[in-house]
Amino acid sequence: MKQKILFILFMCIGYICVYAQGKDGSSYYNAIPIIIQNNRFSFSDTKNTAATTGAYTPYYQEFPDGSYRWTEGKVVYYRFETTREGDFIIHNWGSGLRCTNLFLVTPINPSIPPEPMAFSYPVFTLASFEKGDFYLPDDQELSENFSGMQGYIYAPRLPAGIYYIIAGGWKGGNMGVADGNIRTTLIANFSNAVPPEAPLLPESVNLSPVQYKYDLSGNRIKTIKKQ
Repeated sequence: MKQKILFILFMCIGYICVYAQGKDGSSYYNAIPIIIQNNRFSFSDTKNTAATTGAYTPYYQEFPDGSYRWTEGKVVYYRFETTREGDFIIHNWGSGLRCTNLFLVTPINPSIPPEPMAFSYPVFTLASFEKGDFYLPDDQELSENFSGMQGYIYAPRLPAGIYYIIAGGWKGGNMGVADGNIRTTLIANFSNAVPPEAPLLPESVNLSPVQYKYDLSGNRIKTIKKQ
């Protein structure tokens, strides 16, 4: 009996550890990390917000006038961090849902991470593609599932910082369905960004026996330092 109890305990601990390490995109705390690796970077991921096994919930959105409203569909959270300024494109083209919401937000206080069981997280909305918005690009090779009502955000010269992407569906062109497969793509371009300046370092001590000085006419005079 004791061995059985220990086995169940170890199984529970193992399940908790695996669950804690996995990021399913169900909240700010469980946001799926996007690791930007080079000057031109692209990331795509698809999640089904209609899956019964997922813990996805609608997004509790705050508006500039101080009001709040739930999104119609459940959302997926992504997190990325940049150390320099760059141009970003985020979209939901190719999703199973024809109508999606898309939000780009940044923490009000980046030094405070989201808590595991917290219902909300203080953020500032930088850009959004919301219900009723429409975008039709004219210079892109579009997928078969493209819709002008699938989320699109262009964020040029986005400064270094921590950001979250929130993507969810809404009813309308989805035949009354707000949840389903949502494909989220992020494209980062740092090629036009100004590289950070090199740090100023103190000059090293000149220990060479050969020294140079200049006279009043600008002529260089070579001298030998006395040992």
